[in-house]
Amino acid sequence: MAATNHLYYEKRLTFIKTLLPEEYGIEPTEITPILYDADCPFDFNNFIYKVTFSFTKQAEDLPRRVQPGIQPLPYGATTLIVRLANNLAVGVHSHNRVENEVASINVVRAALAPVNLAHLIPAIYGWGSAAHDQQGWTVMQYMPGEMVEDIEALSSAEQHSIVSQIARIATAIQQYPLPSTVTGFGGLTYNANGEIVSGHVTLNPLLPPAGPYASYASFLSDSLALELGHADTNPVIEGWRANGVRARLDSLHETVIPRIAAPFEVPKSKRTLVSADFTAANMLFAREGEGEGASIIATALLDFDFAFVGTAADEYLRSFRGTGGVLPSPYSADPASAALRDASLAGFPSSSGNEEYKQANDWKLAVAWNQEIQKAGGLRACEIEGLEELSRLNWLITQINPFRLSMAWPRSRLSEAQKGEERAKAEAKIVRALEGFGV
Repeated sequence: MAATNHLYYEKRLTFIKTLLPEEYGIEPTEITPILYDADCPFDFNNFIYKVTFSFTKQAEDLPRRVQPGIQPLPYGATTLIVRLANNLAVGVHSHNRVENEVASINVVRAALAPVNLAHLIPAIYGWGSAAHDQQGWTVMQYMPGEMVEDIEALSSAEQHSIVSQIARIATAIQQYPLPSTVTGFGGLTYNANGEIVSGHVTLNPLLPPAGPYASYASFLSDSLALELGHADTNPVIEGWRANGVRARLDSLHETVIPRIAAPFEVPKSKRTLVSADFTAANMLFAREGEGEGASIIATALLDFDFAFVGTAADEYLRSFRGTGGVLPSPYSADPASAALRDASLAGFPSSSGNEEYKQANDWKLAVAWNQEIQKAGGLRACEIEGLEELSRLNWLITQINPFRLSMAWPRSRLSEAQKGEERAKAEAKIVRALEGFGV
């Protein structure tokens, strides 16, 4: 199946060349795609460009944007980032995806201000909605630093330093009280007064837009319903209606979800912004010093395209991959992964794991995370009531549309026999999880 990413490459460049002079009074001199692969078989969620430019007007003659969530483009700046939403991206709803990210960026910046880390969040200079098939866009600050390609290639001290910094950021976000105008679970957007309010969720494979939700139970229930609706359109899965599996999945709405959601309902728990993709891969870093005294310091935290209002538990199920914080999946056939999951949920007592497991780098990172998040004053996995059951429900929901069957490109590469084998394996996983809930 042909990639779609490169179909409108020139059109996107033309859009940027038109946008920047009209909206900002600047002339692009160089436009460079970032992390772009023209031959990638999967649709990118966004197309990101580094733009160098020059001002064509004096400061007093520049256009003045009036828009919520933005800051003025500094006169004398020479570089910025343009982020263009891809409305062809699978599973990403365009209705308020730009608004959701802009609002999330502003929430995180406010959350990090009390701990003197607001500088990690790029300034937004302007944005345009992707609703109604418009070209969504964001113009933002170009941030210094470099990506860490492989955290395991770093020294243990450098790895620990990154874990410590991420734990500090995560704690600040966990503890930040959301604006009073955010009253539900789901996405974020802006109202007519420029206030951040509850909105539709960004990750949604179906129409119409979903959310916001008054309760965590309704958020979970709709997450399940959306995946089942997507499965209904799949020619191989066929909504899991064979062998009585669909009826058992449907029963979760009444029999399981209300019980699992109960510990996370407000006010027993609290709503918090969930990045859903908070990893070192979405950060930039710089080295300071030389030799043994050298350190690696975060310079930017990026990408809130998937962010939503949920609970601290949700972040443990979706983020912190590669840095020890993510809760390992249930039902793993790997005994080391299962032991690490148990240890994470128990707070790493001295009796957890055997010596062989403890020598693995992922175990060491998880221990470091447990220590650093506690030191920062954040919630550890072991301190979140109901996380174990929630993680099993979340895992089950993610199995409803397995990657090799739900995405058109990998599915097209399978023979009919292979599709049947993949379906049988996926069904076995779903049934096992259902049995774990007594369904």
